[in-house]
Amino acid sequence: MATARQSGNPWQKLEDLGGSPPARLEPIIGDALASQLKALEALFGKKLPGDYSDFLAWSRGRGVCFGWNTQVPAPEPYGSVGVNCLFGLNPDDSTSVQRQTRSFQQRIPQHLWIIGDDAGGNKICLRAEDNSVYFWDHEVSNDRMATMKKLTVSFKALVEAMRSDRQPGEQRTAVPAGLKVPAIKRMGSGRKKG
Repeated sequence: MATARQSGNPWQKLEDLGGSPPARLEPIIGDALASQLKALEALFGKKLPGDYSDFLAWSRGRGVCFGWNTQVPAPEPYGSVGVNCLFGLNPDDSTSVQRQTRSFQQRIPQHLWIIGDDAGGNKICLRAEDNSVYFWDHEVSNDRMATMKKLTVSFKALVEAMRSDRQPGEQRTAVPAGLKVPAIKRMGSGRKKG
């Protein structure tokens, strides 16, 4: 298997780490993708950094989610932080840059866009002015910049720093082979019908 460096595609590493676009989202291509990119820039009043724009074009605007323990090194006290999803462009989806950034606009600095998350609800943010990437721990405090920890100097550097416990060639499975899982009964709403 060619590595991202060997193939000349820096985004191939995301697939190598087990990342894939959310299946529920249709690809955004051609003029529709260009239109969504321009709409995102207009919404935030800033031009997208080139490497993040390239990532969105590569993922066809859908972003990427990981089914494995994908980590990136982080400053103390964290050591490393998880990467659950890198968000896409679909403004109607909960994993879009637009929706996430608007949802948290009162809690993060205005110059940051939320471009991803970890499994615990903490956010990965991009600073458009210099393309640097930050980690926001939503449980530390409400002081906007005090909770921000710089992860990397660019989005591309974030991808290059990502690591996973996935073994090469290992396939994602919902249930390990041979493990029997009991059926789960769906519970009602708790209200009795009269």
